[in-house]
Amino acid sequence: MQDYVAYRDHTEISSIDMVKALRPRFRGFTKNIMSYLNQPEKYGICLTPEAEEIIVNTFGSGPGLAHRKFQKKRPERRTKQNRMTVRIDDDLYFRLLSLETVGETYPTMQAVVEAALRDFVDKKGYTDAAEG
Repeated sequence: MQDYVAYRDHTEISSIDMVKALRPRFRGFTKNIMSYLNQPEKYGICLTPEAEEIIVNTFGSGPGLAHRKFQKKRPERRTKQNRMTVRIDDDLYFRLLSLETVGETYPTMQAVVEAALRDFVDKKGYTDAAEG
């Protein structure tokens, strides 16, 4: 676990020195965030590897820093991995919610939207390149 207080004691710098070193690259980094970092048992946050690299390059290495890479993102377990986000106006949204097909014909709104997209793509004459 990171111990930024031990690191600062070892390198003889203050919290404000660390804030000043990180602020040019991490614009939103403030002394409030630094105070959260000083209490990892309470807040459970730490610097990113990039931020720790900036600190080491500026002040030198010392105890309390992790010097580790983040774990790779775990593999996607969903069968449908592609995601689309759509924003619609209020009128269409409420009309879509009021359809009686949800729950009767289609079990979820996901199924309604997929059916509408399949219908749209089929009408446009899309053919999969692997099929033809």
